[in-house]
Amino acid sequence: MPTGTEEELKRARSAWNYADVIALVTANLPGKIFNGDRSAWLRGIYALTQKHPQFFRGVHFIRREPYTPYSRQVDEVLKMLGKWEYRSDFNPRYRRIELSDDGKQELKESLERRLSDHLTEIREMSDILEGYVSLTKEDQAHGRKAREPKS
Repeated sequence: MPTGTEEELKRARSAWNYADVIALVTANLPGKIFNGDRSAWLRGIYALTQKHPQFFRGVHFIRREPYTPYSRQVDEVLKMLGKWEYRSDFNPRYRRIELSDDGKQELKESLERRLSDHLTEIREMSDILEGYVSLTKEDQAHGRKAREPKS
């Protein structure tokens, strides 16, 4: 029987938050090259919060038409991801960002254990986010931004 300290340690190792979810969803995106426009990422993650709110407790979006929904919490996660070696910074001047396979794998290894009960939902969210941030091969060749996802 685990002691109180062992149980607390086990709980701490399995604890996760919205930043972990966003990072793991990102790590599960297929491919390497994505739209570098932060507003595409914000729109995509906003869509995830609407479909799976249980994964985004503490995330608040400001919505003012016709502007992109904005969340300080999500913006901070994107900045954090941008500082990791896993991707280029989310800079409006860059039309695309690249996610290295090694970086994505390291994120998966780090986070999948904590979110192991939710991997089906994580993969579903990656599919949704892909629609917002993926670039077609033609877009990649010409350095264009991604097109709006079909609703």
